[in-house]
Parts: sequence; structure tokens; C-alpha cells
Amino acid sequence: MKKEEESSKKQDLEAEVWGAIAAFEQILEALPTDRASLEALWNAYEQIGDFAKARGYLLRLGNVVVDEGDVDAVRDLVEKVRPHAAEDAA
Repeated sequence: MKKEEESSKKQDLEAEVWGAIAAFEQILEALPTDRASLEALWNAYEQIGDFAKARGYLLRLGNVVVDEGDVDAVRDLVEKVRPHAAEDAA
């Protein structure tokens, strides 16, 4: 019974993530440089294991903060990305 509950919770969580992905992608259709949506999609795709799409949204987010000249946001983004770069190098 416990495995069934865990499986059900996992499916519910995955359904929520897919719902969030759909919502944030719709926001990006109207606001293609929305930082919150880009970051949320980066995190959501990482959570479901689609690292190629996650990196795509990460790159888009990076381009947005650089284009806007937001030095503080670039620093924050570098700090968030740094652990991933270490994982890739290992």
C-alpha cells in the first residue's frame, strides 16, 4: 500500500510540474523575456529530468539578464549555475 501511495504522490507532483510548465510557457508567449518564467521553466525541466530543455531556458535567462545589463542578476545566476558546472566537470 505504501508503494502505491508514493507512486500516486509522484504522479501528482509530476502532473503539477507539467501544469506549471504549460502555464509558464504561455506567459513566455506574451512576455518572452519574463525572468521569473524562464527561471521557473529551467527548474521545472530539471526536476523532471529534461536537462536539454532546462539548459535552453537557462541560456535564455542568461541572455535576458545580460541584455538588460543587470549585473546583480548576472552574479546571482552565476552562483545558481556554479554547482551545475561542477557536476558537469566531474
